[in-house]
Amino acid sequence: TILQMLSTRARLTDSMQATRIQRTWKRSPKLFDILQCYIDLGPTKTNVATMGFNALLAKLRRPEVIAAGKACIQRIHRLACRHAPPDAHRVSVNTRVFLAAAIIAYFQNDIFPAIGPLETRLIACATTLLDSFDQIVLAAHTLRDWRLVPADVVRVFCTNILAYIQLFAEWKTPDAATFIERLRNTLLDLYAAARAHAQGATDEPEVTLFAYHTQIERARHMMLKISGPQVLALFDAEHPPPPTPPNPLVFRRTARWNAPTHEMLAYELFLDARFAVALADIHPPKKLCKAFWKTLELATASTPPCFARAMYALRNIIDAANDVAQDTFPDTDILALSERFRGLDVEQPAALDMLDTVLGALTPLMPSARAELVRAQWAQVRSTSAGTCGFAAALGFLHDTAAHMLFDVCTERTRVLALLAPHQLLEVARASFQDRLDRGVIGLQHTTHWIEGAVRAQLSLPEATLALVTSENTQHIPETLLLDLPRIALMRKEYARILDILVVVNVADHALTMAALPEPDRAVFLDYLAASLVAGQSYAHAIETLAESIGRPGHAILLYQIADSARPNHTVRLAVAHWLPALFIASTAALNVNLHVAPLIDKTLADFRVFCAANHLLHAHTYDRLRSEAAKSEK
Repeated sequence: TILQMLSTRARLTDSMQATRIQRTWKRSPKLFDILQCYIDLGPTKTNVATMGFNALLAKLRRPEVIAAGKACIQRIHRLACRHAPPDAHRVSVNTRVFLAAAIIAYFQNDIFPAIGPLETRLIACATTLLDSFDQIVLAAHTLRDWRLVPADVVRVFCTNILAYIQLFAEWKTPDAATFIERLRNTLLDLYAAARAHAQGATDEPEVTLFAYHTQIERARHMMLKISGPQVLALFDAEHPPPPTPPNPLVFRRTARWNAPTHEMLAYELFLDARFAVALADIHPPKKLCKAFWKTLELATASTPPCFARAMYALRNIIDAANDVAQDTFPDTDILALSERFRGLDVEQPAALDMLDTVLGALTPLMPSARAELVRAQWAQVRSTSAGTCGFAAALGFLHDTAAHMLFDVCTERTRVLALLAPHQLLEVARASFQDRLDRGVIGLQHTTHWIEGAVRAQLSLPEATLALVTSENTQHIPETLLLDLPRIALMRKEYARILDILVVVNVADHALTMAALPEPDRAVFLDYLAASLVAGQSYAHAIETLAESIGRPGHAILLYQIADSARPNHTVRLAVAHWLPALFIASTAALNVNLHVAPLIDKTLADFRVFCAANHLLHAHTYDRLRSEAAKSEK
């Protein structure tokens, strides 16, 4: 009958579903492999024993450590739920929260300002949790059978994981009263330090006094935001704040904007005659992000308004004007505004009138066409700045105008330098570098150390430069390579990408060979995988597309093996890292490289050779002298 047919179909569907679940479980990575990966990368007691706080913190942020921890924690938690109380099945274990137990257990003095009853219970629970988890991991890894793991250890783990998650959540969200009490204590300490400094009881410089008051303003603003004006008024009545000192940093020359210098422009034009400065290349010495402008908008819209943060933007504007005027900008008119901006008696209309003075001081530094355009735009900004957000918008316009001023100057310098011949551009860059050396702005300490190391290792200059590119150390870059820092950073990124692609392709080749995949199918698979990786796709997406050619079990195994190759000490990664630098000295034809990866290597190699040759031409005399001195000292 129809009912019997439907019943049979339903039973068959249930059976098929059960079979599918079993196959999925079998295709997933084996428990032993997951445990081995966690033992190698995870924060076990053995791994953490020789690590410091900062090293452990950096380790727990690495993607491969998080992935290994997630796989191991989820698998053990799922297996342990068989011995757990009913509540354990409803708990979702956050991997990062679990890994944080290592910091709580082993470095409590570094993260807890004070250890109270809650912190004591959290530390004890985290320690017990990690001990039981390590026992489970080692037992399951050694015995290779989950059923032989002691049930009492599993029960302790299940009990502690519930308690740990609850205690962590309770500790992570302190109540407002505790936080306000901390703010009160912080303010009292800052008040005492500021008064002692004002009375001459310390030898700290004047800048430190203003730093105290900057922290006081931030803490008072936070208390006002959390507890309201009444609580802040009561606190001020009990503990009057110290008087605000004059700001010793206002409009004092701080640092130049990050704008291209003559040396940089000449060098870039030598490398590429079509080089042009972009507005995005112009950065202030103190970058102001979106959060700064939003905070300034809220502070100036409050009652009473606070304009203290405007000093940062005004300082950037004065620095840009000094760059344009060659440090001869007359800032006396703007300097007179500093006292009023720091006070609380300035209203929005008066503050906007002060910005008119700032604009009046900037327009003489601009070309006539730019000045007329800025005045017209400023009139429009003023007409739309009547609301509470007007001051922040108007100051932001002036800050952008300062960047455009520098952009115009750099564009004009580029136009003039572009008329020179290549050898003249090198002379300009070389003379600017020598001038900085003579004035003591830079030295040659790092360059000397680099050349001495190259002479000891018997490396040529291209080989020594390649060692810098392939190194992960970003400190102590030679002074002669400072102009090439953006290219070195980009080349390091491309080199790391090429290394990852070659590792994935080699691991996939080995896995498919072990799976006895026919040679034609393996070649097609590897070509598609390499092309996808070069195009920027993930290996998981590429392998998923070809999953049918290798079968679902092989698909899961291959994904796990590629993920495992991310370990720094993986055999394939170490082998590829050993022979890859030879490609930059020889060529891709010298070694067996996938045809889809070879163009990427050739492009990176060509960029490397261009900047390497240009840098050696620019500093040939310096390099020859340092190599000669290093060779003599070696003898």
